[in-house]
Amino acid sequence: MTEIERLAMALQVLELTDTRVREDFGLAEAVWSQAGYTSMDAVRHDLVDMDGDPMTLRRWAELFEDFPRRVLAEQEVIKPDGFRTSVITVWVGHMDIDSSVFDTAVGAPGCWQRVRGYATKVEALVGHAEVVARLKTGEPVD
Repeated sequence: MTEIERLAMALQVLELTDTRVREDFGLAEAVWSQAGYTSMDAVRHDLVDMDGDPMTLRRWAELFEDFPRRVLAEQEVIKPDGFRTSVITVWVGHMDIDSSVFDTAVGAPGCWQRVRGYATKVEALVGHAEVVARLKTGEPVD
């Protein structure tokens, strides 16, 4: 079966199958998955909440839209040269190339530079404090 035939079959099954069957991971979900698509409601292990528990794409999107809830720590720092900068650590919720679920960035709103990534909330909070301390003493942030 060609890719186009598989996609056509998946679309046909989805059109004939009601939403409840898709949510219950019935036939439509299996065909949709075989065609290379992922349901918004299927639990994905590359998307995790702040506690590291897997979640659906739909839930991740809901949480990701609420920026204030994603912020773990934010602090303004005055460096030894008098330059002011901000450090922010946020939940991103997806394990990227280096398995980071949280990121720390330095800069200002609209002009952030990611400096570190972390797998857990505890690592992120400790890392945030370390970045702040390094900036206050003028040490480079890796």
